[in-house]
Amino acid sequence: MLHNAPCCRLVFRNAGLDNSVPVSKEAKKGWDYHCGHYYKTFSEYVRTVFSDGEIILKRVDEKFADRFGEKSLDILQEYLKTDFNLISGDAF
Repeated sequence: MLHNAPCCRLVFRNAGLDNSVPVSKEAKKGWDYHCGHYYKTFSEYVRTVFSDGEIILKRVDEKFADRFGEKSLDILQEYLKTDFNLISGDAF
């Protein structure tokens, strides 16, 4: 089962990190953050790869909003502004 944990635990192999490195509460992100990350990543991919990418994304957004509501779509779309390549200073 996929969503059976309260948070995601990322493992960075060979990064020299072990359990002695404290993890702040701010470093643990909620499901909206992770879903927003996927949403932005796949949106960028679809726009880049498919000539009708904007049309595809519009249909996906409509179906998502029908199923989960406009408010949920708004939350995802807010993450289009997030630079997921940066790690904020409060993560450690």
